[in-house]
Amino acid sequence: MTDDSTPAPLTPMVEAVDGADPDLVEIGRRYWNLAGFDKETGYPRWAETASAICDGRPYVAAAAGVRAVLADLACPICSGPLSLTSRAELQKIVSGQTPTKCVDCDPILLDSAARMINPSSTVRNRLDRHARQQRVQHLRQLHKDEQTAILLNDYEVQLQPDTPIPAASVREEVTTLALLSYAPNPAPFAPIEQWVDPLHPDVRQSGTCIAEAVGAKLLRIHPDSPIESFVWEPEDFDAAFNALDADNEADEEEQIRAVTVTDQYFPSRAIHYTTYGHSLDTAAAAVREHLEQRLDPAAMTKFRQGQLRDLAIEVLAEETVRYLDVLLQEHNLPAAPANHKDRLKRAAYDIAAIRPLGELYYLAWCSARGAAAAAQKNPRASKVNMTVHGVNQFESRARAALDRTRELRQFNRKAGLELAAITRTTFLHVLGSDPFTTSVDDINWPPPVPEASELLIDPYLDHRVKVAADTDFPHLRCSICGEHVPIGEAWIWVDIKDAFQYMHTSSQASTPEDHVDLMINHHRAPWGIGHSDCGPDTGALHDLRMPHTHRAFLAWTAEVLKYRWIDGTDLRAFLSEAATSTGRFGNPAHQDF
Repeated sequence: MTDDSTPAPLTPMVEAVDGADPDLVEIGRRYWNLAGFDKETGYPRWAETASAICDGRPYVAAAAGVRAVLADLACPICSGPLSLTSRAELQKIVSGQTPTKCVDCDPILLDSAARMINPSSTVRNRLDRHARQQRVQHLRQLHKDEQTAILLNDYEVQLQPDTPIPAASVREEVTTLALLSYAPNPAPFAPIEQWVDPLHPDVRQSGTCIAEAVGAKLLRIHPDSPIESFVWEPEDFDAAFNALDADNEADEEEQIRAVTVTDQYFPSRAIHYTTYGHSLDTAAAAVREHLEQRLDPAAMTKFRQGQLRDLAIEVLAEETVRYLDVLLQEHNLPAAPANHKDRLKRAAYDIAAIRPLGELYYLAWCSARGAAAAAQKNPRASKVNMTVHGVNQFESRARAALDRTRELRQFNRKAGLELAAITRTTFLHVLGSDPFTTSVDDINWPPPVPEASELLIDPYLDHRVKVAADTDFPHLRCSICGEHVPIGEAWIWVDIKDAFQYMHTSSQASTPEDHVDLMINHHRAPWGIGHSDCGPDTGALHDLRMPHTHRAFLAWTAEVLKYRWIDGTDLRAFLSEAATSTGRFGNPAHQDF
């Protein structure tokens, strides 16, 4: 038990030393700030511990700034009022001991205090540094509190149980379903950079997938996201602190609070949630049910089935590249360098259209083993060169494996290497297939959802809307049979394999003669328009219904620009013809139907 009452005769009166530095006076007042006396022991209790006030010897700093005087007691040496030399001295007096001397009769203490008053003294510099550190910590906390308040205001949790869940692309919906299925906690979702297994097999694309789902309004950013998840102006506390006006210290707290959050953030670091429910848990359940219905291949249009097919090829190819990188690392070799990564991925995407992941793993394993054997045979060779040798082997093996009659060994899962969440969702949840044994071509695709006779379907937005009979593209000619194609029956397509082949040939062109040969003898993969029955049927085809309007065509263009093979197609010429109703889009002034 303690008693906060303080016996008046033993309560020191604290007075500032004439001309003392205000900082030292403040330290002295804090040092002698008495909270009371313990009822049982009678010892003084202090408001702060001495070590919390300043570094070094706090009683010396206190003596340099103030005098703590017991007016009823006299110094045994000078007979003047007793000024206490330290807290320990007061405790001795409380215990009944006779005081020894006052501050002014202690030459060692006075000398130490005098050296502290000297601005060049080591002790004084230490005190100044401690004060500055405390000030910086205070400003840092103000800065953090302001950022937290901004996030709570700008990203306030919103629950919308009565708002319809928006339709989105297959990729965006699979991303959201993967979060719901594999996030450690779906209400809300933990930052994906904290996951043990990746969201997307190419970790660099995980954030992009999240951002796309946020853009589609399937996900929202949670206000509890780490401050570091966002881009701020100024960039961080250090930048804000360095920008403070040194001549205007009175306003530095206001200056440090002048922070704003931009519209950019790092999706992999942030916390997300779904909003379509009365609580985070019910919203997650509602969105899961919605997505499971939307992602049923039997309920998809042919356009959405094409999106699902493209995603399946993507995750198989990226899982293959990831597996190869892991094997190379196990052989103490680096991952494929950036200037060879695109070539590796082109080969992986090409073969992923027709082979299951088990066979793709086998190709990667053979290539990594070849790289390791070359490194062992040539110990002085650059390890990067040995990895490039492995990439070359994979490219050659993948090209040979395009022959469907060629049999390959089929590997299974690698211990310790779990498939990415989007890969598992795409195959196990949506397609109901084992990616190690089932290729994209092996999938038994159900018939797409038929169109209603009285409505045309916007093929990009994938919802039924009434459109005018006079579509923006009334004069289409089939690229195969040459006959007129009504807009409701028209499809567009491109051969992805040919696009990748053009990109590969283009990347090898290094001299003017090579570029001339490229222009004369090689052509970008052409986009075709025609009847569904006339379209080619290959294992690497990107096909979908023809958009009906310029607006829908523009939206479709924005979508396909995301694909890495798009530079290998004649998209620029295709868009030009669409804008002018010429060529494949058939100007009636020049063509007869």
